[in-house]
Amino acid sequence: MSRSPRKISLIYFVTCTLLLVGLVPLVLTGWFLSQRSASELRAVENRYQIQLVQEKARQIELFGQHHSDVVRGVAKALELANSTDILSSQQTEEKLGSTLRENPSVLALYVRPVGAEPLALFRPNALSRSDIDSISEAALEKLTDQPLLIGQPQKLPQSGDSVLTIASPVKMNGQPAASVVAIVSLQEIARAVVGTGAASEVDLWTAGLPIVFVVNQSGKAVFHPDTSLVDSQKSLTNLKIVGEWQESNAQIQSGLVPFTAEFAGESYDMIGAYSTVRFSGDVSFGVITMQDERKALA
Repeated sequence: MSRSPRKISLIYFVTCTLLLVGLVPLVLTGWFLSQRSASELRAVENRYQIQLVQEKARQIELFGQHHSDVVRGVAKALELANSTDILSSQQTEEKLGSTLRENPSVLALYVRPVGAEPLALFRPNALSRSDIDSISEAALEKLTDQPLLIGQPQKLPQSGDSVLTIASPVKMNGQPAASVVAIVSLQEIARAVVGTGAASEVDLWTAGLPIVFVVNQSGKAVFHPDTSLVDSQKSLTNLKIVGEWQESNAQIQSGLVPFTAEFAGESYDMIGAYSTVRFSGDVSFGVITMQDERKALA
């Protein structure tokens, strides 16, 4: 009778040992795999964000390059004609009309000969002739010897749409003969970059959705899903990622930035990325994406 407790104790000992030997490696393996999975998920998310902003930046660059080529093409055609009579001719008017039809984002083309009346073709539903004159003349005040001048985005007085100007000189026999200005709508490229669905800033933060937006060198919103931020030219420099882009974009094309942000009294751990768009030495934009880390890695 005295051997029974020992037998029972031995059984418990063997059972505990087997459980320990079997479960501890299983728990450790699960822990290591979960850590690895979290790291891999973060790496995948980081790659996705970098690729996203680089693709969006490339879209904007191609948009700018295409419309710069349109303006230079018009200027070059006038230079090859090598006659001031062509500047205000019916042939030039027809050519400008054809160019306008082929490029839906171009709202107006403006040719200003030296010492003569300007010629303008435009979409009357988008802007008025007085708008064209004032916007184009403001652009030409800054045009000197550079072959191409791209202006900063601005709002149309009539519709409130964002546009930018692209200007180029026309030279004949080595002398200034005229200037060409295109007023280009940013509506379609804005939709391509930030999406077609409008959303309020509050809803974006509350839902933890990815937020893709574009800022200028001053950190003000140029494209944003919440169009009220663009309309008010709201500064987004309170976001660390915007400040990082402003400080480093001259040296770094793209970067990843984990950061903490405050919105409506709440604190958020964010992961984000930026990429730089350069139109010229004076005009550059930051394409930025960011998302609540918890939602991004969920």
